[in-house]
Amino acid sequence: MLTSKFDAWWEAHWQELFGVRSEGESARYSVSSKAKADGIRYALLVYEADDGRRTNYEIAQEILRKNKRAGYLLTFGSDKDVVQSVIGRYKRTAHQYLANVCAGKLI
Repeated sequence: MLTSKFDAWWEAHWQELFGVRSEGESARYSVSSKAKADGIRYALLVYEADDGRRTNYEIAQEILRKNKRAGYLLTFGSDKDVVQSVIGRYKRTAHQYLANVCAGKLI
């Protein structure tokens, strides 16, 4: 699996793992569409702190300075690459949340 492309693997396995044969059956693995409140909160904090001039790491530092409840970001330690990756994901998530809200969809 590690050497295969995700799209090829997905095409071969999605029905087996997530599909159902008829209405009313449940999939082997269900997918939840519920968003977690903390994830939404962090995405909003990142969105508000992003002014386009700072790095993701600097955004994380500002959030930690201003928000005592943002301790979740401390769990990533001082590994700058990991923190920047997490902040980048929150940025993408925030943009998706806002696009959904503008389209009249729930998160």
